[in-house]
Amino acid sequence: MVAWALCLRRSEATVLAKLHRVGDVAVGEADDSSGLVWARGAGSDVGLDGIVALVPTSRCYELLPGERLRPLGRLLPTGTLPKVSWVPLRQWLSIRAPSAALPGKLSGTATLRLVRDNSRRWCSGREEMLLCGVDVFREFLLRAPAHRLARLRFVLNDVTAEVLVRGEPLPSLPGDRFVLSDSVATPAGYAWSPAVGASVIRSWLGARDNTVSMWRADGSLSEIAEDAFVVASRPAGREL
Repeated sequence: MVAWALCLRRSEATVLAKLHRVGDVAVGEADDSSGLVWARGAGSDVGLDGIVALVPTSRCYELLPGERLRPLGRLLPTGTLPKVSWVPLRQWLSIRAPSAALPGKLSGTATLRLVRDNSRRWCSGREEMLLCGVDVFREFLLRAPAHRLARLRFVLNDVTAEVLVRGEPLPSLPGDRFVLSDSVATPAGYAWSPAVGASVIRSWLGARDNTVSMWRADGSLSEIAEDAFVVASRPAGREL
């Protein structure tokens, strides 16, 4: 089990929201004038390289006994973890993170959030997407006929071992269905409230052109480039 620590400036610390699914992560803010925020965790399946891939920073450390800090790629420790008050990442995000990381506010009055809406479980005329585990999708790619695969595209998140699939018809695999509306993907059976236009949502998310903005039921957000999706095929399945 590898224990790790990250150090970031307060102005860049909201990127820690990307670690919301990486095991038990704690965050602490330095009480001095340094303006630094620390994060720590242990036992993540993604390893130190995966942590740095999610939160790029030059201040990434392996946490040794005695809370000594050894910079990634170095042999010797260079210091010790400062004494800060640690809180779980989700708690810290709920207090600190702006709307780019968690549901926020519009016009300073109405809270923007996902709510249950069964009318959006199956939406005629709107594209659906499937989020499933990489293992089950690999098996599908290796067994399904080529003409079935040719109509599908997918993108892999190797950190979470998930695959987002689009195309018609989607495979009948265990996973979560999403409805795509003007490049904003929300879970089937949910809608955003208040019912503002998708362009407002994308502006709130700070979404770039030619991307899909994915908003999960737990409030987490991610952005996927349209050109990141690749055609489903048997060779692709062998590479997963």
